[in-house]
Amino acid sequence: MTFVLFILCLFILIMADSSLIPVSCLPSVFQPIFSEFTHFNKVQSSVFDKIYESDYTLVINSPTGSGKTVLLELAIVRELRKLQHNYSSSTRQFADVHIIYFCPLKSIVAEKLREWSQKFAPYNII
Repeated sequence: MTFVLFILCLFILIMADSSLIPVSCLPSVFQPIFSEFTHFNKVQSSVFDKIYESDYTLVINSPTGSGKTVLLELAIVRELRKLQHNYSSSTRQFADVHIIYFCPLKSIVAEKLREWSQKFAPYNII
């Protein structure tokens, strides 16, 4: 199903003559995580396949404000999607999910924890 959705997404992108990937390419259960926008930006779209459709290890070097945190969230969604066989529609829980976020400033970590506690609350992983 995801493969068909991905192919449909590629068709829509080609027809729209746009290089930006729409959030609607993701399974509907994960789209609310990215509700602040309708399309991933150019930086995010350029590495979307590497993050969401592969097991590549990546180092992202991009200016502040370019969307690196959204790429991390996309990687989290990818891992949740891989574990979707543990997904229960009644409880919306994922078993054995651990996410570690490193940052040089404690205040940024606290800010992200607050933000992600809301974004990922439906999945019971924070």
